[in-house]
Formats: sequence, structure tokens, C-alpha cells
Amino acid sequence: MNAASFSPLPTLRPKFSLFCSDIQKPGSVDCHSNCNKSTSQASLFLCPDSTNRRNGMLAGPLCASPSGRRNLVGPTSYLAETSAYDVAALESTSRVAEEKVGVLLLNLGGPETLNDVQPFLFNLFADPDIIRLPRLFRFLQRPLAKLISVLRAPKSKEGYAAIGGGSPLRKITDDQALAIKMALEAKGISSNVYVGMRYWYPFTEEAVQQIKRDRITRLVVLPL
Repeated sequence: MNAASFSPLPTLRPKFSLFCSDIQKPGSVDCHSNCNKSTSQASLFLCPDSTNRRNGMLAGPLCASPSGRRNLVGPTSYLAETSAYDVAALESTSRVAEEKVGVLLLNLGGPETLNDVQPFLFNLFADPDIIRLPRLFRFLQRPLAKLISVLRAPKSKEGYAAIGGGSPLRKITDDQALAIKMALEAKGISSNVYVGMRYWYPFTEEAVQQIKRDRITRLVVLPL
């Protein structure tokens, strides 16, 4: 799965980039006459009648914040930093609450018991990204994976037995998932966090099916 194909989580305190042509009442902020060369940064908030949006930008009159103006920044745009009582920030928080946010942690996976070692190794070596055979011999991929997994399983079991009888990767990833969920909830974002493994349970395909069943509307994918 490509992380680029999914939308990132929205921030609770966004910064809106407002070009001079989008400000209907430039007199309400300290705008320099040549907007192409210099701009001003002010702490702004929306007037009650300025809640419309156009092409992802705020549209409508802007009002100067009682906190005053700030120094010049940037080449071409106004940076409107939302305040605690900013209507846009409240709207953003409302949208986050309405969305069903999901986070998918991707990892390789590992055998949880000694009995899992051989089938785990089979899944590993059956992956064409691990052993790349010429196209003419790709039909040998699975038989070769079976042979290698059977031959390597005894030695691998010794290694896993030395660290407690299985891989700790699943527990570590589950702990990370829980920590992410708690961190998001501390920011007021309710989310479902999923774990998907490539070579052992829970497989990525299973996680994706659960995401679909949960009707997640915004998903962040984190390859580990």
C-alpha cells in the first residue's frame, strides 16, 4: 500500500495561506501596496459571515485580532494564524470529529511460537521480493520456499528459543499502536489503529478488510 495515496491527519490548529486577491477587505489588515514583494502577518479570525471556502482557501471578510499585528514574513501570501476562538479552528475540529480516522502500522511480522517458525519462513521465502527468480522459473517459487523453510527451521527455532520462544515484534507493534491511539485521543482525535504484518498474523490483507468494515474515511499508513 502506498502511503502517498492516503490523506494525512488534519492538524487541529491549521495555518491558512491567503493570497491578496482572496482578501475582500484588505483595509482590515496591514497589507502593503505591493503584495507581490511584501506581506504582513497578523493574528486573524473570521467574521461571522465569512465561513465560505473557495478552492480550499478561506473566502469572505477578515477581521483583525485584538492581539495586534506581527512582523513581515513570506513572499506572496498572508499567513492567518488561528487563535483560540477562531471559528475556522472550531470547524476543523468538528470535521475531525465527524471523520472516522484510522492509522495502519505495517511491519514484517514474526513467529510467535516455535511451531510458527517454519510456516513463517515459507511466507518469507515465497515472496518474490526476497527471492527473485527469472520469469521462466517463477513456477518454482513456492517449492523452493518450502525446501528452504524446512531446512532452515531447526536453526531458526534455536534462535527464537533463546529469546523466549518467539518474536517480540508483534507485541512491540501492538504497544506502538496503543501509544499512537492514546496520543491522538489526548489531542481530541478519536481513531482506530490497526496492525498489518507482511509474513505473519495479522496479515495486512486482514487489516485492510477490517478497515473497510469499520468504514474508515481517512487512513494514515505508517510503514515500520
